[in-house]
Amino acid sequence: PMVRDALPSDATSMAEINVAGWRTAYVRIVPDDVIARQRPEPLVAYFASDEAFAGRMRTFVAELDGVVVGFAHMGPLRPEPDEALDACELWGMYVDPARQGHGHGRALMTATMDHFRSVGCQVAYLWVLRDNAAARGFYESQGWELDPSAYRTDPIAQVRYAITTGA
Repeated sequence: PMVRDALPSDATSMAEINVAGWRTAYVRIVPDDVIARQRPEPLVAYFASDEAFAGRMRTFVAELDGVVVGFAHMGPLRPEPDEALDACELWGMYVDPARQGHGHGRALMTATMDHFRSVGCQVAYLWVLRDNAAARGFYESQGWELDPSAYRTDPIAQVRYAITTGA
C-alpha cells in the first residue's frame, strides 16, 4: 500500500471513509440514531481547512490505484483535565471497510509511528470505543497498550491506549 501526506483535495474521500467506518464498525456500539446522523459534509470542511494541517497536525492517506482507501490523522495530545503530558495523539484512523485486511492500516500506522519519532514524540496516545473489539485488536497488534489512567464514559465508553515510540 502507498502512503502519502494528505492534501486538502483528499477531504471528501477522507470524510466518506470516516462516515463509512462509523456505519460499519460502530453498529451495536453507538446508538443507531447517532450513526444515522453522521454526514461527510462537516468532516469535508474540517479536512479541507487550514486547521487540519496547522502546527503539529499531520494526516496521511493510504492509496490503492490512485484512490484514497484510508487515513490517519494525528497531532498533539488532547489531555484529560489535570493532565500535563507533552505527547502526541493519533486522533483518528479509518480504512474503507471494503478495503480492510489488506495492509492499509498497518502502512498508515508505520507512517504514523515514523512521524511521531521524527518530531521527537516519545509517547503517543489514542482513544478507541471500549466495545470496538476489532480496532482494539488492531492497535494491540501494533504494540499499543491499554492506558488504565484514562477512561471516558460520556457519551459512549472509550478507553485510551499508549505506545512508546522509540524517539
